[in-house]
Amino acid sequence: MRVSTRMRATAAAVATALAVPVISLVAIATPANAEVYKGVTTASLNVRSFPTPAARLTGTWKKDTKVTIACKIQGPDVDGNRFWYRIQTGKNTWRYAAARYIENVGKVPHYCTLGPADGQVTAKPSVKLRTAPSLEAKAAGSLKYGAKLNAICKVNGDEVDGNERWYQLYDGRWVTARYIKNLNGLVPEFCK
Repeated sequence: MRVSTRMRATAAAVATALAVPVISLVAIATPANAEVYKGVTTASLNVRSFPTPAARLTGTWKKDTKVTIACKIQGPDVDGNRFWYRIQTGKNTWRYAAARYIENVGKVPHYCTLGPADGQVTAKPSVKLRTAPSLEAKAAGSLKYGAKLNAICKVNGDEVDGNERWYQLYDGRWVTARYIKNLNGLVPEFCK
């Protein structure tokens, strides 16, 4: 997924997405206002390629590491906290870390902007969501036919009608890609 083409919605759109059958699951773009925020890690902290524990580990920070934060987004829960921070790790390099282990220094980061939906449910009347990318995983709700979504990233899991891809949603749930039509030419990248 190309970050520059995926992040357009505002924080209000995020709130709206939570109230309607659109699940926003997009990578985060550089904030339009270019404001940066500061933080300090409160424990040893994993840094990931996407805002999910399923994403590739790109590094680990020690406690008391100072970080530059671009914005925040809701994602899979980490020890009771669903926020993830988009962190600057180089001149033009951004990664994600669980906000649970970062103390803000100064203002709290604003929400990251999100892009257009990259998928739509094709299963009638709905598709089941799971707690893991497996048919054996506990059911965790469903999305109705036609619901639009954005996926954080994808993994290979249990095969469903010849398709082994699963997409992770920002709330931590998983959906089989078999019943998701890709939109806008956007296909989620692999988590790892």
